[in-house]
Amino acid sequence: MNDTMENLTSKLTACQAACNHCYDACLKEEDIDMMRECIRTDHDCADMCGIVLSFAHRDSALFTDLVELCAKACDACAEECENMNIINTAKNVRKLAVNVLKLVVHILLKIRIRVYLEKQRDSFSLFYFF
Repeated sequence: MNDTMENLTSKLTACQAACNHCYDACLKEEDIDMMRECIRTDHDCADMCGIVLSFAHRDSALFTDLVELCAKACDACAEECENMNIINTAKNVRKLAVNVLKLVVHILLKIRIRVYLEKQRDSFSLFYFF
């Protein structure tokens, strides 16, 4: 596993853990009805991080779409945590989501460059053959 993918896995795991921690803390609150949306967004974000983690090593065409959805889920989670004044979780989730997106852009650029170079090599081989 390369450093970029290890870093991505690390960030997704940390974000998932932060959301699960917040989710558990919200469930312990006395007025759980007030925490309903926070619980929902924590759960969505944690689940999306888990889904992206499982797709990260598959070379799937769905990977970028899932990362975009994950970023939206993380953003909604961070916003709800800010609304509920759960500042530490909000900051962690926002920071981790931004880092995940940066890493994915890096990975996608590497993939596109590799595909481009392979196409160039193949077209050169065909040209050389004739």
